[in-house]
Amino acid sequence: MITSTPVLPVMLFPALANAPLDAALFLAGRLLQLCDYRFTTVTPDTHAVILKRMGPRAARDLCEVFGWNLPFHAGLLPHRLLAALHAADALDMLPEGRLRSRIRFSTIGSRIVLHSGYPTRERDAVFFGPDTYRFVHLLRRTLAGGARLLEIGAGTGAAALSLAERYDEVVLTDINAQAVRYARINAALAGCDQVQVLCTDLATTVDGGFDAIIANPPFIIDAEHRLYRDGGELGITVALRMVEAALPLLAPDGCLVLYSGAPVVAGRDLLADALAPMLRASGRPAQYEELDVDVFGGDLANPVYSQAQVERLAVVSVIVGNTTAAPRVRQRSPVKAQANGSAWCWP
Repeated sequence: MITSTPVLPVMLFPALANAPLDAALFLAGRLLQLCDYRFTTVTPDTHAVILKRMGPRAARDLCEVFGWNLPFHAGLLPHRLLAALHAADALDMLPEGRLRSRIRFSTIGSRIVLHSGYPTRERDAVFFGPDTYRFVHLLRRTLAGGARLLEIGAGTGAAALSLAERYDEVVLTDINAQAVRYARINAALAGCDQVQVLCTDLATTVDGGFDAIIANPPFIIDAEHRLYRDGGELGITVALRMVEAALPLLAPDGCLVLYSGAPVVAGRDLLADALAPMLRASGRPAQYEELDVDVFGGDLANPVYSQAQVERLAVVSVIVGNTTAAPRVRQRSPVKAQANGSAWCWP
């Protein structure tokens, strides 16, 4: 059995005061924080390999319960943590008296992040994975801070929360009500009381004037139409809609940072081709960079990708507007338009 967790003071954020299930999830996260819980989330494919290696055994520690999502015996967890999971209705009863958590906790830097259990099959699943880490690293070296920050399609909220200490006001939006729940809990776990989380499509109910807007849209063709994964036609429709919605909400000297996937056909980056006219029309400086040439190769077996002759899926960043607060970006040499459209910038 894992040793009992320390006694902690009652601490409830206003956003959770009238939501007992969410308050219980918050308590579970706080207890894990006090246990110095750490777990780095891998891709679903890697997760499957590790589970196969572990076999059908029960979990032996907190990382195996809340990270690898193994079944466990009730006696493994401290009483308060187990009680919080029961109160949050976050446990599945399995044969032979074992339990499995419906939720997972991962860490990024010093923060703990609540997200959906493995595998994320539900349409409203709230995903966290390696792209989250890459997105956060991009943001932290690009945005120095300001008055107002907006994240569109926030999911867990991990990206915006990683910047919360740099902004006076942080607004998160997501169309997925479950993501909104988890983002509020994650904001509370991060101790961020200047965060507002809204359930809305894109940012239709938000006033403009943001110093920074960030987005990591879904960018895969998903037959199950899961909200965290389905990027629309060829995986780029949602990204285009997010950029279109974000540009009018930027302050005159604001910065938009997009991290997304891009299908490449016959050497042409289809997202770059679609974004270029929109960004030129905005009159703002813009930079487009390919960060990884090939991700999610297994998804190319999808008949839609095959019919469109997509040869690879790249990971790209788009930075629009003022980058004076981004030394590494500012010092980068200008990139001339390439034949495949995968990198460009203009003043």
